[in-house]
Amino acid sequence: MLRDSLTYTLASIADGAIRDATRLFRERFGWDVYEIRVLRAIRDNPGATFTDIAALTRAERSATSRILERLVKAGLVRRQSSREDARRYLLTLTAAGEAICRDADPLTAELEGLMLEPLSPQDRKTLLEAVQTVLVWVNGGYR
Repeated sequence: MLRDSLTYTLASIADGAIRDATRLFRERFGWDVYEIRVLRAIRDNPGATFTDIAALTRAERSATSRILERLVKAGLVRRQSSREDARRYLLTLTAAGEAICRDADPLTAELEGLMLEPLSPQDRKTLLEAVQTVLVWVNGGYR
């Protein structure tokens, strides 16, 4: 039954890919996949809030909070109070945070290429289109 389950199969692919990527990211950059994901979310959404980043990365709020604290302490993320609401902090990357993202992006592309290597170019395209279609369907509440 499990082998026939889409959610089990997708989770297994993600778990394996994240495990391998985390090992490589830690070796090369000193940060894991989740920390790199937070850096990228901030890079792609400068001025985002903690709540925005937690939603974008689909991580638990407590895990996101701990990651952000480490990244701020390491000097990779800058946290500034919002002018409109002093209780909110806006997040941006420092030059060091930008450099990690820039250096990590090619590794991510390489790892994704390896993961999809058994598929023909047409099968890759078909898979990505199908997965995106399912994602939109699920995120829309199956409507």
